[in-house]
Amino acid sequence: MTASELARIHYNDQLALDDALRDSGPNWASVGIDDSYVADLRALSSGALQDDQIETVLGSFLKRYALRGNLSADRGMPEWRKAARAIAEAELQV
Repeated sequence: MTASELARIHYNDQLALDDALRDSGPNWASVGIDDSYVADLRALSSGALQDDQIETVLGSFLKRYALRGNLSADRGMPEWRKAARAIAEAELQV
């Protein structure tokens, strides 16, 4: 799966989760934005993070997509980093 396809799946999954949480009641609306997470996503998107830092920020998503068979690139490979950047960009949009 290409990085852009993976980003589209991630965006749609996160948007569906956001909708479900908003429909469950008013508590979700009171959750604030984690500015440090946003800063990490921006750094990742720009290519500034090392592989271990990428794992810290998006490791759970990357592992999930690998287990689903959507991500076949090994950690640290250019395709893996490109997929991580695409997921970070999608995460910033949700």
